[in-house]
Amino acid sequence: MKKIFPSLSPYLFIAVIVQFLSINSFAQDSYIVSITDVKSRKIEIKAQLFPNNDTIQMSPFGANHLKNGWASFVTNIGAKNKQNKEISIQSIGGGAYIFSPYKKGEEINLDYTINLIHDKGKWPFGYKEAAYVRENMMVFTGNALFITRLDMKSATVKFILPKSYMITNAWEEIGINKFKVHNPTELVWTVMTIGQYNFTEVITGDTKIKLVYSNSLSGKKKMISSIITSAVKEYENIYMGKPVNSATQSDKFVCIVNVDSGYVGGGAVFTNSISIMLNKSPSLEHKANTQSWHHILIHEIGHLWNGQSLKTEQQNEWFVEGFTDYMAYNVEYKLRLFDTTEWLAMLKLKQEEYNKAYKGISIKKAGNDKAENYDLIYSGGLLFAQLIDRQIQINTKNKKNINDFLQLLYSEFALSNKLYVLDDIIAAFKNTCMCEPKNIFEYLVTSKKIESP
Repeated sequence: MKKIFPSLSPYLFIAVIVQFLSINSFAQDSYIVSITDVKSRKIEIKAQLFPNNDTIQMSPFGANHLKNGWASFVTNIGAKNKQNKEISIQSIGGGAYIFSPYKKGEEINLDYTINLIHDKGKWPFGYKEAAYVRENMMVFTGNALFITRLDMKSATVKFILPKSYMITNAWEEIGINKFKVHNPTELVWTVMTIGQYNFTEVITGDTKIKLVYSNSLSGKKKMISSIITSAVKEYENIYMGKPVNSATQSDKFVCIVNVDSGYVGGGAVFTNSISIMLNKSPSLEHKANTQSWHHILIHEIGHLWNGQSLKTEQQNEWFVEGFTDYMAYNVEYKLRLFDTTEWLAMLKLKQEEYNKAYKGISIKKAGNDKAENYDLIYSGGLLFAQLIDRQIQINTKNKKNINDFLQLLYSEFALSNKLYVLDDIIAAFKNTCMCEPKNIFEYLVTSKKIESP
């Protein structure tokens, strides 16, 4: 028995995939996904797989709080071979299944049902990162649906839907409701929607984003689209380029926005796709607040660059989240979504949040437990980004700032599809600042407390 997904961090996931993709697959995997009514919360899936060992598995990330992972929502699973004879398939925990008899590369035909009740339970970062039903639309990640194998080179996914239903995702479309994915990351690390909903395409510079939203947000289309358009333009100027992602060959981007008044509000970014859940309908407000609808939206859009285009080989949550948050507030400030008084109040609040959460550990080490150390990572990372920005401006006599630092990382790593490590961040800072980084970067490796300049 061999687990398809080894125990590794999400930061090494892509690197491992690259290694495994060198293995020759015998044929292309395929899925048929059938949905008759989104309100039934039932999804029927038929999969034709050609595994190279006796184990198949759902994604190992995102549902670790459940004993059986994403497979906790799988029922009625059965398997047959090419001759249509039933074969044994058993759950072995953690979302993995083992089947027998096994012959390398032999066709396995799966039938299973997904009970899409993920939003009925608690999730570490909210059900927006799993699956949910809102009004007449069903929103789900690939994690929630697909049983797969890490050495899969490509697969097709065909959706069987009622005529009145639409489907929106970020995959390459090869037919009516039929799509192609090019690796396991693209298959599972994505979010999509099916049903009856509204959408519009937002085009800014070289970036195209399909905005999807429920009927209850119809009157807010112009407001949301305007923020996306302006934010994308600012980010393209900051990084001097559009978002890129080696995990997909698609140039489509999807942003799904919904509202739940009982939800704290937040978002998540997947491969070329964004899932956002607001706790209230967007309105005109001029606040520098983590929970403001425009901050959530602009922060998550920022991850298309820092997080999806710029990918790390190791745990660097302080940079991925803290710097993204700092740049999001910068974009909001430039768009005049709040004034200088609000900017200063925000920095004061972030210092207070960091001080309260401070446990004598570095912001880098805090990233080992994101849920437990949220304010250390986000607020501490933001304060460190401000220190970096200020130091660059001082040393270059305001000729450069944090934008130049991010542009250097983007051009060297995002455009060349290379994973970065901490030493690369330090080198980029040194190159931009024209100064020695030792004193300022000791905040990352020691328990030295960060103080806003």
